[in-house]
Amino acid sequence: MSGTAINKYYYSRYMLVQEEKNQEEHPFKEQIWQLFQSADRANIEMALSWIKSLQIPMFRELEELKVLYMASCEQVVKQMGSKEIQQLFALEHLFIQQRSLYRIPEVLGRLQNLKKLSIFHSQSRRLPASIGQLHQLEELQLQMSLMEELPEEIGQLQQLRRLHLGQLSVSFLPEEIGQLQQLEELQIVACPIKVLPASLGKLSFLRKLVIEQGELVRLPKSIGSCCQLEELSLRNNRLECLPSKVASWQKLWRLDLSQNRLKRLPFALARLPLLELLNLDNNELEKLPTIKNWGQLSELSVRGNKLAKLPATIGLLQQLKTVRLENNQLLDLPLSIMDLEGLQSLNYQENPLRQKDLDPQLFLWLTNNA
Repeated sequence: MSGTAINKYYYSRYMLVQEEKNQEEHPFKEQIWQLFQSADRANIEMALSWIKSLQIPMFRELEELKVLYMASCEQVVKQMGSKEIQQLFALEHLFIQQRSLYRIPEVLGRLQNLKKLSIFHSQSRRLPASIGQLHQLEELQLQMSLMEELPEEIGQLQQLRRLHLGQLSVSFLPEEIGQLQQLEELQIVACPIKVLPASLGKLSFLRKLVIEQGELVRLPKSIGSCCQLEELSLRNNRLECLPSKVASWQKLWRLDLSQNRLKRLPFALARLPLLELLNLDNNELEKLPTIKNWGQLSELSVRGNKLAKLPATIGLLQQLKTVRLENNQLLDLPLSIMDLEGLQSLNYQENPLRQKDLDPQLFLWLTNNA
C-alpha cells in the first residue's frame, strides 16, 4: 500500500471516529432526544429541523429507530420523518418478527411507553442493556431466536408481570431475575436451562411457573418460598427429585411433573389442599404418598411409571373424575376405589392385573365401570 493510500485510510478512520464522537458528545443531544420522546409531532418536527439547521450529524440512533420501525411494521422507510418517529415513541406494544435483524439496537430503551415487547425469529444473540430503561414494560416475549443470554439489566423491569422465553439458546437466568417483584408468570419452553437461580424464591407474586422441554436437573430449595404459586409445569425435563419445602404451595391447583426421572415424591407433596390436576406420567415412581388431603383432586395421571400399588386412601378423593394408570406394575387395586362415586374414567390397561388376584366384588365393579 502506498504512502498516499495509507494516509487516506487513516484520515477516513479519523473522520469516522470524530463523527461518532460528535454524535455521542454533542451538547444538544439529550434535548433533542427529549423532543423525540415526547411523541408530539410539533416537537419531533422541531428536533428534525434543529438537526438539519445546526448541521448536526444525523444521530446513529435515528438509523437504529428506522431499523426498529421497519422490523415492527414491515415497511420500507427511506428517511425517518415525524410520523414514523411519533408512532414509535407512542407505542405500547412492539412486535418484531424479522429474521434479518442481527442486532437489537440500544435505542430500544428510548421507547418509554412500551408495555409489551415481543421479539420472534431475531438473529440477535442478546438483548441490549438499555432494556432496563423500559420502566412501563409489563410483558416480555422472546421466541424462536438465537439469543444466548439475558442481560442483568432485566432486573430493572419493576413493572414486568409476564416473561415468556421459547426456543432460545439461553442456558441460564441471571440472578437479577429475583428483582422482578411484580412478576406473576414465568414461562420457559425449549431452552437448555439446567438450573435456576436461588433468587427465584424472591418472586413472591409468582403465580404461574412453566419450564418445559428443557434440561432442568434440579430446583432451587428457595422455590418453596414462592407461596403464591397456582400452576406449576415442569414437563419433559431431567428432574430426579423435588425439594422438600413444597408444602408451602398451598394455592397450587395444577401440577405437571410428567416426562422426568422422578423416583420418589416428597411426603410434603401430599399436603396440597387445592390440588385439582396432577400429572406424573412417564417417570420412575414406585409409590405415591398418602393422598388423603387431595380433597379437590379431579384428575390423576400416573401412566408409564413403576407403581406396584395405589394408596388405600384414594377412595377419600370424592372429587376424582379421571384416573389414568396405564403401563405400570399394578397387581391389584385398592377396594376403596369403589367409593369414588364421581369417577367418570378409569384406565388401567398394560398392567399385570389378573382376575384371580382381584376381589370378586372389585372385579364386578371394574367390569361395570369399564
